[in-house]
Amino acid sequence: MGVVVLTGVGGMTSFGQAASMGVGAYTTAILCLHLGWSAWFALPVALLATAVVSLVLGLLTIRLLGHFLPLGTIAWGLALFYFFGASPMLGGYGGLSGIPPVPRQRPWQIQG
Repeated sequence: MGVVVLTGVGGMTSFGQAASMGVGAYTTAILCLHLGWSAWFALPVALLATAVVSLVLGLLTIRLLGHFLPLGTIAWGLALFYFFGASPMLGGYGGLSGIPPVPRQRPWQIQG
């Protein structure tokens, strides 16, 4: 839906959508692996982290005009890819392993 709004309504081209997804995915994985959170509780935090990172990168990129806007979004996508790969906390280029599965029962449905 974000791509439809961006390209259709806004008339802009973005190649950095996957980088935003990566920020949310890595935030959820770090909270689940290192802090032991449930994926259901980590999801809102991941959404907030993605919104903050996207807002900062968007404010820096939106000033670009013409063909520089798509080039800028490609640059952010590549920069975040190399940042994720070079970060030992994020598992480097091999990624993270041992991420627990999402529980079938939601936290608000657990009776105890």
